[in-house]
Amino acid sequence: MAYQGGFAVADAAANDVVLVKNSGQVSVLARIPTRAETAPASTLGPGSPAMQVRAQAVPSSVAVGPDGALYVGLLRGVPSLPGTAEVDRIVPGQAPRPVVTGLTWVSDIAFDAKGRLDILESATPGARPARASSSRSTASAGPTSGGRGRCLSGLTQPGANTGRVRRVGASAVCGSGAGPC
Repeated sequence: MAYQGGFAVADAAANDVVLVKNSGQVSVLARIPTRAETAPASTLGPGSPAMQVRAQAVPSSVAVGPDGALYVGLLRGVPSLPGTAEVDRIVPGQAPRPVVTGLTWVSDIAFDAKGRLDILESATPGARPARASSSRSTASAGPTSGGRGRCLSGLTQPGANTGRVRRVGASAVCGSGAGPC
């Protein structure tokens, strides 16, 4: 994603978002922190007890929002529980802040011409904006228009027959305290 004289890149291996300048210089814009989760019994192997783990936040996609901030779609590492992924707002020099939560396996994000955030994920009932309440969902089992004349498609859950493209209104993403939208 073009950003500040280079490209913002979601680095899934390092769990961060980096800026790659046209000169080739690479700098870290944000590190995505781990989150405490309870892994259900047998998640970490047959017979393993339920236990607290530090689940990694794996950035899968990045977009520049209408407010100029970066937004990053996250997968959640093991135990990868449904509803634990999110979209975070990133401003260099500040801690990442969740703006849409309750997601599962976010594959891609994009903003349409009206400033609404499109989120491509595997099926998750009841995802919710972390701030305002303006959101609507469209079930999708195949390619779906992302509102920019491009197609958001693909399912990240092997063998799944359902997926979901979510569109979240600009007021939900950029609500109070998130900057001008």
